[in-house]
Amino acid sequence: MNLAQFVRGSTLGLAFVIAGCAGNSGQKPTSALPLQVAYQEMAADLNADPSFATYEKHLSRKLREDMEADLGPDRDDQIEFLAPPFWYEEVQNFHEGIRDGRKCLSVNGISVDGDPISAGIEYVDEQGAKKIRAVEIALFEQAGELPLEVWCPVRPDEI
Repeated sequence: MNLAQFVRGSTLGLAFVIAGCAGNSGQKPTSALPLQVAYQEMAADLNADPSFATYEKHLSRKLREDMEADLGPDRDDQIEFLAPPFWYEEVQNFHEGIRDGRKCLSVNGISVDGDPISAGIEYVDEQGAKKIRAVEIALFEQAGELPLEVWCPVRPDEI
């Protein structure tokens, strides 16, 4: 099953449409903004240990609770569909900002299936760290269609 098929056929809902690139080097540019740094730290952690236990350390309490209801014991088998860093063959750029009072990061690049992809990731401050509250991805036909500014995901509680 490829990423596009998973996104269209997923029964896990928008809370699990969370993606990124474990293939990233995990290096932090000196001009990186806080959410970009949080994302890159998560990617580096997942590159070192690609497990749900590693991913869940980067999730907010609310998102972990939402996911528990939908995930079974084979969570590690689903990590490539759940964690944003695994969705990207190449990350091209980041956009970070506040939209409607929410702190969001957009990650644009090329998916592991070769499609232009953008992930909108909402972060919250929890336990002194930036934690993921919600994620949504969008696939595009052309790289020129990728967003040029930050966008926030729709959370399941907003539907």
